[in-house]
Amino acid sequence: MITNGGKELISKYLLGQIAEYATHISIGAGAKPLGVADEYPSASVLQVKEQMDFEMARVPIVSRGFVNDAGEIKITLTAELPVENRYDITEVGLWSAGSNVIASGFDSRIIFTFNESWEKHGLTIEQIPVLDTIGQSGDITTTENIFYVSSSDSTLRNNSRASRKEGPRFLNNKIIMRGDTADITSNHVEVTGAQMFSSVTYYTVSSLPGFSVGDKITISGCSNSIFNFSEAEVISIVSQGSDYQIETNKSRYVSSLAPGQVGTGSITYSGPGQAWEAGSWTTSSGSIHMHNNAVNFDISNNSPNDKIKLAISLIDKTATADSGDPDNVKLIFNFYRNEVTTTRGFAKTEIYIDGSEFSDSRYRVIEIPISDLITSPDYTSYESRTCTVFASVEKTGSPSSDYYVALDALRLDNVSTNNPLYKMIGYSVIKDNGEPLVKYPNTNNYVEFRFSLGI
Repeated sequence: MITNGGKELISKYLLGQIAEYATHISIGAGAKPLGVADEYPSASVLQVKEQMDFEMARVPIVSRGFVNDAGEIKITLTAELPVENRYDITEVGLWSAGSNVIASGFDSRIIFTFNESWEKHGLTIEQIPVLDTIGQSGDITTTENIFYVSSSDSTLRNNSRASRKEGPRFLNNKIIMRGDTADITSNHVEVTGAQMFSSVTYYTVSSLPGFSVGDKITISGCSNSIFNFSEAEVISIVSQGSDYQIETNKSRYVSSLAPGQVGTGSITYSGPGQAWEAGSWTTSSGSIHMHNNAVNFDISNNSPNDKIKLAISLIDKTATADSGDPDNVKLIFNFYRNEVTTTRGFAKTEIYIDGSEFSDSRYRVIEIPISDLITSPDYTSYESRTCTVFASVEKTGSPSSDYYVALDALRLDNVSTNNPLYKMIGYSVIKDNGEPLVKYPNTNNYVEFRFSLGI
């Protein structure tokens, strides 16, 4: 599908106003792969895309030509993928350049592949073990609670897991954390409904766990992600029978409505979701986390609207997923100057994913605008040197060892630095057997983007 930005640049190319309309092809892991009988996302959705759901790599186009595709003549653009890496591909993009030159130094980039020098921190600091295998007959049998494993491990590539769209998709090795490594107390309340206007959002909750006007709250777990916020200030609280309506000062919906005005153009949401006081999550004394003391997390030149994206996969202990979907997955990412000084100079994010969101795919990408990071007043990102990660998967109200979380990657997408000559020209979701297309490590592979031009 040619995007609206692509049509604009191709028009400029045909008029001789630019020298190139496409120079690079990108591959990504964020989209849900489609089966033969599945419908593609609508053209109205694809045409307005400006970034991939989760970009893994971008490579230069090495050849151009025409091809007869089932009787239709199409333009074909081809690029060679990196030889050494494994990629489970679910989306492909076509770009006008390898990067946004206007955003040099603060452009989109991978922050963590989780192949860096991470350590396990409990009562002692330990190296995270690298396991040759983690199970047998498709079930995970290792007793390790945090470990590195090959993304190609046969236990992760069981057919039942593939049908659940489960497992890591980015690079050859991954860190996996068992669901009971941390016990995270979140004191959350269920969001049963919401309504968004031009500058405010109202949430309906069944109780008030200490919320007051002026408090900063986090709302997460909403399947419509535009309702997920951190650091949303409570403007008012109104009792409505057995429920409460909380007005907050954040909105991502742009309309002609005045703040709080009721009328056409609002967006409604019926839940589920969770709300809690921002920054209030705590971990028990026995919780284990992993940390990295060589972090480069300088986002000081980025816009508050730029997005941090976390790609993870929920993994069941058994190949048959006897445990069903969990109650939720909770993750805490902390960025510190060092792990000794944790009350000053910090940024953190608290991520809540409702278990129902894993019902059709065990792979998830969570978007966090930079403005939604919880920060101390003296936070400066260029001083961040340490990152700590806690993970918990709850079932029947408690952390469960029946699940694991595979940390695939953390990236930053610059969505705010406008460059009229830098666009994602085209975009497509992989459609085959409902599973990602796999580029295996240490193999030569090419990716091809085809499109036809009609009047």
